[in-house]
Amino acid sequence: MKRLILYTLFVAIDLIVIGCSNKRNNQSTDKSENTLNVGVMPTLDCLPIYVADALDLFGKQGLKVRLCRYDAQLDMDTALIGGSVSVAVTDVVRAERLRVRGVNIDYLTATDTRWQLYTARASRIKKAGGLGDKNLAMTRFSATDLLTDVVVGKARPSNSVYRIQVNDVNLRLRMLLGRQVDAAWLAEPQATVARLSGCVSVADSKDEDLCLGAVVVRNEESKPARQQTGKKMDAFRKAYNEAVDSIRKYGARAYASRLYHWADVDRKAVDSLPEIKFSHVTAPREKDVQRAREHFRARNAALR
Repeated sequence: MKRLILYTLFVAIDLIVIGCSNKRNNQSTDKSENTLNVGVMPTLDCLPIYVADALDLFGKQGLKVRLCRYDAQLDMDTALIGGSVSVAVTDVVRAERLRVRGVNIDYLTATDTRWQLYTARASRIKKAGGLGDKNLAMTRFSATDLLTDVVVGKARPSNSVYRIQVNDVNLRLRMLLGRQVDAAWLAEPQATVARLSGCVSVADSKDEDLCLGAVVVRNEESKPARQQTGKKMDAFRKAYNEAVDSIRKYGARAYASRLYHWADVDRKAVDSLPEIKFSHVTAPREKDVQRAREHFRARNAALR
């Protein structure tokens, strides 16, 4: 009963935060035909887009871009479905679910997103096998859901792992640091903040040969609109690749002052970020997309 009450409370808090986030970001979208609304998160996989915008690389390609920040991927999905954004940073599990729901999207590029599973410092959990009878913060129908299946399946804890849906990535971090959950999946830079706070990493997506990050684009219905979108995407790709070249040359930390604003982290966290590889525009691996489809079908069947 105690866990049920805690679960209900966490979900309620998350929904309140999501509602506020939706209100803030809906006001920031631009409905004009010449503007490309791009949904981003306060996570490091969005860095090439943030850099391209800051250096006006989009503008140099003749593209007017408006960045729309969302702290929860669920908000991003809603914006993509409703057309408030045309491009969104997401993962292949969520993208495949949207496709099944009838949302006409294509993959623009894979990203180098890395998720790590951290346990709260006070929990004293050093291995994934110790997650039995513990609360784990993640998001349903997402990369973190698939990764939970993989990690828990391998570790085989003696008791069930309680999955707590916390969509807001910064709220998830705060709940982990406040020991409101025992474990949480985090991407960068939230993962670095957790590490610096004494939390312990017990699993890592890079160890599972899963590349699940992606950027998707919404397809337009009419032929003229699709042609116009195609031109915008050509410009977007060029600007994105130029941003990647700049990050490779100068390093992510070179954009530290901007990272404070984009990702809500302090200088200590930025200075402690691990070396991260950023790739040019490239399609997601077919085996990752297939893995996402299989996971979604299995999860959907389990809920029937």
